[in-house]
Amino acid sequence: MAKYFIKTPYILRWISLCRVPKQDNKKIIYLSFDDGPHPDSTYEILRILDLYNAKASFFCLGKQAKLYPELIQLIQNKSHFIGNHGYEHLNGWKIDSQTFLENLEKSISILGQKPFRAPYGKIKPLQWIGLKRKNIQIIGWDLMPGDFDPKVNAAECLKRLLKYSKNGSIIVLHDQLKTLSKLQYALPLFIEEFQKRGFEFKSLSIT
Repeated sequence: MAKYFIKTPYILRWISLCRVPKQDNKKIIYLSFDDGPHPDSTYEILRILDLYNAKASFFCLGKQAKLYPELIQLIQNKSHFIGNHGYEHLNGWKIDSQTFLENLEKSISILGQKPFRAPYGKIKPLQWIGLKRKNIQIIGWDLMPGDFDPKVNAAECLKRLLKYSKNGSIIVLHDQLKTLSKLQYALPLFIEEFQKRGFEFKSLSIT
């Protein structure tokens, strides 16, 4: 059994997931990619998105942004949304709140104060309070198809995307070399199918 929620429970969505206002009567999906940028994967993800005129959101690690500033600029130039994923990929449940917030501050010095997605979605109450005091918006997701899971193959990843995606879904995928082959298979087929159903793929617009 997976050690993560494919569909995020309502209470967790209520606590951390940004409420994205629906735009008129349009049907919208919000793709998001965590853990990048990285030249082994980001260029290919951007190529696929360009192919379908789809927009997405990238929650970037500060240490990766520092290594590859040209990729951050490229993501911005293509009108995708950039969020903050911390400097290092730290599990908030396993570290003290001061270390957690210092790690985020280090990332803010590189990426700016952008909406934040906690690695693993794990935040202690004091960490959550610290973020709110800094007026940092926390953004979660409602669908995690498990592209990072070695027990989930590309076909299963696509099956989950097709089964569970709905209007307004924020889908979390991963900008990593180890997930790229699954994305190369699943992402085009998923986008094609939902575009046929009349959906648009947009980047998050956070104010």
